[in-house]
Amino acid sequence: LIGGTKGSHIVVDWPNGPQHALFVSAREDGRPFFIVPWYRYTLIGTTDIHYDGDPSTAEATPDEVRYLVDECNRLFPAAAISREDILYSYSGVRPLPHAPDSKEGTITRSHMVIDHVKTGGPEGLLSVVGGKLTTYRSLSRSGLAAIRKRAQPSLSPRAADALSHDGAPPAYASLDDDPLTLYGHRAEEVRAIVARDPSLGERICEHNPEILAQVAYAVEREAAVTLADVFLRRLPIGWSRCGASDGAAGAIAIMAPLLGWDAARIAAEPAAYERELRHTLPRV
Repeated sequence: LIGGTKGSHIVVDWPNGPQHALFVSAREDGRPFFIVPWYRYTLIGTTDIHYDGDPSTAEATPDEVRYLVDECNRLFPAAAISREDILYSYSGVRPLPHAPDSKEGTITRSHMVIDHVKTGGPEGLLSVVGGKLTTYRSLSRSGLAAIRKRAQPSLSPRAADALSHDGAPPAYASLDDDPLTLYGHRAEEVRAIVARDPSLGERICEHNPEILAQVAYAVEREAAVTLADVFLRRLPIGWSRCGASDGAAGAIAIMAPLLGWDAARIAAEPAAYERELRHTLPRV
């Protein structure tokens, strides 16, 4: 049912790059791509290529990197972006409907919920096919409607107009100005950790603004169980130029007692993080 297409991106060090997101049609093939300011850097992407391999091994090919660099330089010839400006790449696979003979850009980004019992499959097995991260709310409602035919959920979905933004920072607030901008109205919960232990107000890494209290918060409130969870999936710090490698020891010292790590696990965690960092954000 699912046939993936790979999207690759590059993150470049471009100090005078665009200050607002750009949506552009590529000259080479007419498909849309983006140039987006992101965490002091600039994100350029994405590609769209049929992909049948293991999603966990998807990486940007040299041709994809060339494509993104060329299209960016077409728009901004004075920037003269080169491979030396690229900090790293990352890739993912879109779980689109199986359409191997269709041009990638024509494959629908809509989602569908499949009830397998209708095609002779097992009772109660449902699959979501297609969809996008940006349409997750619509997708979840479709999925919930199908689930309700088989089971009664214990909670009702929250209405869109019931979402609260009370206490959220201004939209223009910068992570460099205040790393707790990341949390919106939950920032006070992180500040409370600092109030209990002022030492956790120190930076994780000297090159980035995030503080140690955010590590504790990631474990206590956001279910982080590895250093990679914290640095790559709860905070943007792992996506910085240095990857916060020099902050690993300090973060692990906070995580270990919270998670009950023994000496062997503490010793192994820095290398495990480095492996995942290089796998997730390979250099080109």
